[in-house]
Amino acid sequence: MKASILAYTLALSLIFSLLLQYYLQGAVNAKKQRVLQRDRLETQLREKLDKRLESGN
Repeated sequence: MKASILAYTLALSLIFSLLLQYYLQGAVNAKKQRVLQRDRLETQLREKLDKRLESGN
């Protein structure tokens, strides 16, 4: 009886651990994507500003 409770507890612990890892990995990837998108937008803005400054000179 105790062995089956221990196995059940270990299985639940493993499932919870895997779900938490999956959730955290998704959160990290989403953060990376937001940073990459922000960097792309900043680069595009700099390029547009540079073109305007060059055409103004």
